[in-house]
Amino acid sequence: MTTPAGWYDDGSGRQRWWDGQQWTEHFAPASATPAAPAEQEYSAPAVTDYPGSTPAYAMAPSDYTAPTAQAVMPPEAPKSVSVLGLVGLGLSALGTILVFIPIIGFIGFFLLAAGFVVSLISLFLKGKKWPGIAGLVLAVVGTIIGIVMSFVYLFAVTDSVSREIDEQLQSAYPTSEAIEPDADENEDVTDGATSGGRPTVEDLSVGLEAIIASGDAEGYTEEHITCFAEEFEASDLDDATLWEIANGTTAAFEDPQLALAFTEVFTEALPVCAVP
Repeated sequence: MTTPAGWYDDGSGRQRWWDGQQWTEHFAPASATPAAPAEQEYSAPAVTDYPGSTPAYAMAPSDYTAPTAQAVMPPEAPKSVSVLGLVGLGLSALGTILVFIPIIGFIGFFLLAAGFVVSLISLFLKGKKWPGIAGLVLAVVGTIIGIVMSFVYLFAVTDSVSREIDEQLQSAYPTSEAIEPDADENEDVTDGATSGGRPTVEDLSVGLEAIIASGDAEGYTEEHITCFAEEFEASDLDDATLWEIANGTTAAFEDPQLALAFTEVFTEALPVCAVP
């Protein structure tokens, strides 16, 4: 049932005009008997009052609800930056820098691990999360870079040590080319022996130098060896014996006659070549 238009108490203690559908903006003066607004054509019907009775239309509309104060929430305070997250980010950044330094790179791995743990814990605490997330990402990237740099340093050190060992071995144990630099000369001497003719002073110098070196004799200079070669070339030894000497092989001295002939000529040449 719709409440008819009229002046009613709107719950605030004042008389307010109800148009039959909703409250209007018209309020009745507190000291005067309210009258219907001019724009309203409807007049409240006369009602016979009796003591202790209240007209049905004098009651507040059934659908009226007194306004309630809305709770005003205070503005939310801005979140502060997580201090623990900043610490984790700093540790991760410092660790990433240290992994590039070969000598103290291992310290960088410890700092990266600490930065990862601290950044992870900061995500579960109050405050802005971006420092913790950045610390986690930087810790992972720094660890990957550190592992790659470790392999690079390892390969570089291994290659350097390998080269140094090779150089030491080459200096301690010369190759066959270093031990036999006169291989071509020996071939020339052999070719000369097979082709016939008396060996030259140069051929004999090569052979005598090899023979003296195999006997661990010291103190003989190139002038001495050349002088001995001249004496052998001028001696009465036949060409075949001189070619055996020119070959410079000590195996040829297993022949007693060859050894004796070599010793005689060498002994005769000592006063001439070795004595100043």
